[in-house]
Amino acid sequence: MNEKPKFPVILTYYNDKIDKKIVEYQQKVVEKFTNGRLPFRPKFSPYSFTEMAHGDMLNRYIYNIFYEGPEYYDCVLLLDIDCIPLSYEGIEQTLIAAYDGYLVGNIQRTNHFENGQHTYVAPSYMSFTKEYYEEIGSPTFNNNWKYDVGELMTVNAEKFNKPIVKLMPMNVEHEMQGEEEKYFRLADGMPNYGIGTTFGLNDMEISYHLFGSAQNRWNQMFYQKCESILNSP
Repeated sequence: MNEKPKFPVILTYYNDKIDKKIVEYQQKVVEKFTNGRLPFRPKFSPYSFTEMAHGDMLNRYIYNIFYEGPEYYDCVLLLDIDCIPLSYEGIEQTLIAAYDGYLVGNIQRTNHFENGQHTYVAPSYMSFTKEYYEEIGSPTFNNNWKYDVGELMTVNAEKFNKPIVKLMPMNVEHEMQGEEEKYFRLADGMPNYGIGTTFGLNDMEISYHLFGSAQNRWNQMFYQKCESILNSP
C-alpha cells in the first residue's frame, strides 16, 4: 500500500516594524534548506500583517492553510521572522516528528505571567499536523491573562495526553546589558535562553531564534548567522 502523500508548509510572518533585510535573509536560508534534498518539499509561505494582533494573525493563517486553500496542506512549521532552521536534517526531523503525531518546537516560558513556570512549545518554531490540531480541540493562538500567544497548543496537548517534543536551548550568543536580565528563564532546573539562542534536541542543532528583531538592536547577529549558513556547503 502506498504511503499517503505529505503536504507540509513553512509559514512565516512579519509586520512593518521588521527590517526587510531580516525578511530577505530568512527566505534565503529557508530556501537553501528546502531545495530538493528533503523527502517531501514543504512550500515556503511568508505573510505580512499590519493591524492584526499576533494571535489573530496566526489563527487566520492556520485556518487558511488547513481549511480554505486554494492549496491543501496537512502539516505546518511556524517560524517567527527572526527564527531560522539550521540544516536540512533539522527540518526533516521536525516534520517527521510532526507527522508521527507530535507537537514539536522551541521551548519557551512567559516570564511576565505567574503560571507555575509552565513551559510550552512556542510559535517561533512550531510544527504540527492538521490532525493533531483537531485532536487537541483546535485551540486559539490568542493570548489571555495567563497564557501567551500559542501556549494553549501545549496546554491542550497536555490536557489530551498528546506527545510533545520541546527543543531545548543549546547556546546563547548575547548577554543583555544594563538593568535588563541577562537571560530569559525557563522552569527551575532548565537552562536559560536569551538573545540569539540555538535550540535543539540531543546533539542536533535545529533552530536559531534571535528574539527582539522589532527593536532593531541585535539584528546584526541575525545577519551574521544567516551569512555563515549561506556561505557553508
